[in-house]
Amino acid sequence: MQHAIVITGIGAITPAGIGTQAFWDAVINGRQCFVESERFAPIGRLCAQVSGVDSALSDRRFRRAADISKYALVAIKETVADAGLDLAKLDPARIGLVMGITHGAINFTREFHAGFVKDGTAGASPMYFSDSVLNAPAGNVSIALNIKGPTHTVVGDSNAGFSALSYGLRLLEHGNVDVCFIGGAEELDAVTAGAYAKLNLRSPNDGGAEDIRPFAPDKNGFIIGEGACVLTLERMETAVKRGAKIYARIASADFFAQPQKAASLAPGFAGVDVLVSSGANGTRFDEFEATLLSTALSGAASMRLFCLKRLLGESFAPAGVMQTAAAALAINLSVTPPSSIAYPLPHELAVCGNTAVNAKVAVASGAGTKGSGYIVTLEAPRRDG
Repeated sequence: MQHAIVITGIGAITPAGIGTQAFWDAVINGRQCFVESERFAPIGRLCAQVSGVDSALSDRRFRRAADISKYALVAIKETVADAGLDLAKLDPARIGLVMGITHGAINFTREFHAGFVKDGTAGASPMYFSDSVLNAPAGNVSIALNIKGPTHTVVGDSNAGFSALSYGLRLLEHGNVDVCFIGGAEELDAVTAGAYAKLNLRSPNDGGAEDIRPFAPDKNGFIIGEGACVLTLERMETAVKRGAKIYARIASADFFAQPQKAASLAPGFAGVDVLVSSGANGTRFDEFEATLLSTALSGAASMRLFCLKRLLGESFAPAGVMQTAAAALAINLSVTPPSSIAYPLPHELAVCGNTAVNAKVAVASGAGTKGSGYIVTLEAPRRDG
């Protein structure tokens, strides 16, 4: 990258709780955040759901918004405060926002459709429609924060958050913005969960024990989750000038349609300390990610492997942003999260061990449903850029 881009703020709304501290506590203690719900039976009763968001939502204009918008609004408030930004002193046209979305406000979409089918236009509630569009979370956030710069929504699978990050990097690289908020948000929905069960992707798809076991020979699907995570990105010189706290520098964000292409990263990966993998627990997705990582990390020494979804479930679009946040926190705090995997890993990931080190280089990786993957590399910040 021509400009060093750094992370200066983190806002996380997850099944672990409201705020980054609750998120990190779950990570560092290896706490699974699953609860039982009959909404998702008969295939699986566990889910990872957010609670307490209404009490954390201070802007009452959005009290009737869909959950996905509420999650995004609270997460953006958290990251702005964490970054120490006074948005009133910034040019709103120089602030950017990129949100990754997978399903959107699917609950409101179904309610709107049901009303229209039953009563025609008279039953089509405008309250539901405004949040049913996929760019509603980004739109609501831009209204709440008076963001007038580039505002984009990236729609995709569980890699959508990584795609949002990549887009945000380009906006900063090209000088379109001075600050860019990138994130992802998603909400739980019973119909969506049922669809993934029909695709044999939700645990337990084999009738066995319900669990999420990334890269395991007996893996049997994922546990569905929700939440939002938003990062504040700035150019290094801007962050240093205002005396900002810097979590990590984003060294690279690489997309791969073929895992073998990741060999180009191998020379620079010898010093990776922590790998925050997706481990989506869908058989073909895990295999793609394992091949992607084994190719990229072929020259690396032993590192700690950590799978966030084993704790917080499959939240889709925000997952990649959450993984990047965990990697940034590991670097900032010089801590390696305990491995959430206690079973043998496939031979492709033999380089991954359980040795704890002071994290200076961390990688977040993801594999999507369309045979594609991302690798984001973070490094401890160097003030010289």
